[in-house]
Amino acid sequence: MTFAFLRTYTSWYLAGSICSGILLAAAFPPFEWGSIAWVAFIPLILVLRNMSARQAFGWGWLSGMVFWLISISWLLRLAFTGTNFIVAISAWILLSAYCALYTGAFAMVITCSWQVLGTEREWRPIGLVIVAPIVWVGFEYLRSTLFTGFAWNTLGVSQYRLLPIIQVAEFGGVYAVSAFVILINTALMLTGIRFWALFRRKRARKINVEMMIAVSIWGIYMWCYFDAVKAFSRLNKQGTAVRIASVQPNIPQYKKWPLQYENEIYTKVKDQTELAMSAKPDLIVWPETVVPSLIKRDPGCSAFVTELARRGSPILVGSLDCEVVGDSDIFFNSSILIDAAGRIGGQYNKRHLVPFGEYLPFERTFPFIQKLAPLGYSCTPGTFSTVFRLEKPAIAFSSLICFEDTVAGLARESVKNGARLLINQTNDAWFDGSSAAIQHMAHCVFRCIENRVPAIRSANTGITCFIDSFGRIDVLKSGGRSTCFSGFTVGTLMLPPDDMALTFYTRNGDIPFALPCGVISTILLLWTILVTRKRNHAEIQYNP
Repeated sequence: MTFAFLRTYTSWYLAGSICSGILLAAAFPPFEWGSIAWVAFIPLILVLRNMSARQAFGWGWLSGMVFWLISISWLLRLAFTGTNFIVAISAWILLSAYCALYTGAFAMVITCSWQVLGTEREWRPIGLVIVAPIVWVGFEYLRSTLFTGFAWNTLGVSQYRLLPIIQVAEFGGVYAVSAFVILINTALMLTGIRFWALFRRKRARKINVEMMIAVSIWGIYMWCYFDAVKAFSRLNKQGTAVRIASVQPNIPQYKKWPLQYENEIYTKVKDQTELAMSAKPDLIVWPETVVPSLIKRDPGCSAFVTELARRGSPILVGSLDCEVVGDSDIFFNSSILIDAAGRIGGQYNKRHLVPFGEYLPFERTFPFIQKLAPLGYSCTPGTFSTVFRLEKPAIAFSSLICFEDTVAGLARESVKNGARLLINQTNDAWFDGSSAAIQHMAHCVFRCIENRVPAIRSANTGITCFIDSFGRIDVLKSGGRSTCFSGFTVGTLMLPPDDMALTFYTRNGDIPFALPCGVISTILLLWTILVTRKRNHAEIQYNP
């Protein structure tokens, strides 16, 4: 009987953990059923009600593992574009396992919170409505920042198309959206428990305080939405209209660097750029590392870009760059502005490099891992944000290269320094045919809302689009597709004035909300571990 009882409960734990992982994955691309996120955590939080902290960590980790294995399965594409299958599947599993640790920590704290808040007196579990969002945001923030951070698929990103809700990011960043999603999950779960108690004729409150809290918070989010609508209306009257072209050459990854494909690459880029020039844009944007050589070292590459720019439109070029320091060549992943006179008008070197993609950690300590470098060498991170400026019309913009638009702090710093337009130059050809491109693009929406500036994305293959400061997206498509074709798009964006009032988030970042949540979550985790050890020690003393 005892073993049957345990097997029954284990089945429920397993079902709840896996169910939450699958539901959460379904809220993100490629499925994009964002509404599922509002109930995805209910199975997990419900089964955490009656178990030990150690058990909770294991089931929470399993739920996170299911989510991450599904969500970042696009990493397996590296087996065809950048490395071998063993390395690709190892990276997929290890990164998923690491990210799932934070879900395990969340589950561990929530279980202990269930026990401390108690269930005998019904008003006490209401505290979960407050505790759960704080703890989730705290661990999400820690995952996004620790060890250079992996700020991918934060919960709030799943709502990138739900404009009324995500406007609150202007105050609390994407984490404010994550918090509300978890709050609704918890409120719905506690409401369900209350009605189940009513159904079973047990004592229950007549006032549904959980949902009252949720509705009150929803009212605040709606206020943020209507305030954003008014601000966007003012921008259309006071802003500067600029016309910009974004080019998508569609160069497969295996053709990026071999010399035999150079002419093909130049031809593709030139053809799309000349077509874009017919619209007389104020600026033309090319993707990350679009030219097959080093623009500042290769005279032929330099002449190619200069000749096109002199036809009337400055070009923002994604290119590798190299500097000689002592006896060594130092490489950078760069964004270089070539003005209409053919001169270099500024340069930005990517600061947030992708480990094992653009650099190899510990390569000096373990030289043998240099064989794993997709580029054959490591890049060096840049040290500062660059604000590019054009005079006619006045455009002040900054570049975010590759996955840098997932790092909120980089965009925020650029806007504080004077940028009124963000440009993401990326090459998602590493993950062609997967959901990586649309997942990547979804993060950029929040950089626009957080700072109330528009953005342009120029992808080699991926999602080339315009995003306004309200979060609306205008995607380049062909035949119903948004990736894997050659093309360009020209659009007009309204840029805020240089003296615009910076948003609360631009001024303060994560200090008022996400950072305190991270501190509180860490304290609660340590407290949970301490309480668990004391209980285990007491049980050992009682049952020697």
